[in-house]
Amino acid sequence: EWPDVSVFAFLELLVHPTVRRGREQKEYRDLINDALRADHHELVENGQISGQPTYSIQRTHAVTGRPKNLIFASSGPKPEIGFRDSINNDVVVLKNAEHCLVFEESLAEGLTWDALVEWWARREGQEPNSSETRKSLGRRLKESLASPPERFLFDHYFRCFRGTLGAALPALLPQVFLHYDPKTLAELRARGENRRFEAQRMDFLLLLPYGARIVVEVDGQQHYSTGVEPSARPCPATYARTVRGDRFLRLAGYEVYRIGGYEFRDQRLARETVSEFFTRLFRRHGLIP
Repeated sequence: EWPDVSVFAFLELLVHPTVRRGREQKEYRDLINDALRADHHELVENGQISGQPTYSIQRTHAVTGRPKNLIFASSGPKPEIGFRDSINNDVVVLKNAEHCLVFEESLAEGLTWDALVEWWARREGQEPNSSETRKSLGRRLKESLASPPERFLFDHYFRCFRGTLGAALPALLPQVFLHYDPKTLAELRARGENRRFEAQRMDFLLLLPYGARIVVEVDGQQHYSTGVEPSARPCPATYARTVRGDRFLRLAGYEVYRIGGYEFRDQRLARETVSEFFTRLFRRHGLIP
């Protein structure tokens, strides 16, 4: 029956360095955060006293609403989408369904790789515990990846974290439709119209517990320049479209992270980049200590 401000003050004092320090403080912080995240709050370090961290409870900016479907792994022409039942938001792919995957099962607690494999096994009539089922899903997802940096990120993600996270490993979904315009850019231009959305697909999406949605973009030169090498030129208008799209996603509650394609020019640097990024991301969201 306490007001939130009193509850928050009490929980913050439980992990205050005058009460607990070191390992015990961290254990209490993690325990409290496990309870708070369901309501989109968490204890966040906000200062120090004598070298020991202090914490305050802050709201996490999760996306509101419940995921109802995913259209992803697009490997060909854009799917034409309609509604089987617009009241229930039941989506149906009317054309080019063979070039994409549609996931329509419950996503209340995020989406793990194991859950995606089970869905794929039901869809394809395969054995869910078979290594070949996992490999066939991996092959299908990689068909949608457009560049060597994207393929490297996808492969190294599983090599690096499958053993660490096991059944809790989040599914890394490639080429996911977010915004959708039934018209192609060429059709809009023919009618004298501009694009209605800055970008319709995300390079990668992770759906984590408690409503966290993580967008990972691997940026080639098309995100900040026009033309192709060696004659490509920086283009402020192109860059402005990129960052404008990021703003809208962040304001909607998505976390957006961009990795430059240049960071994949060297295999060692690329491995370090992918490993460090996902390690810090999963630690931030409490998936690893």
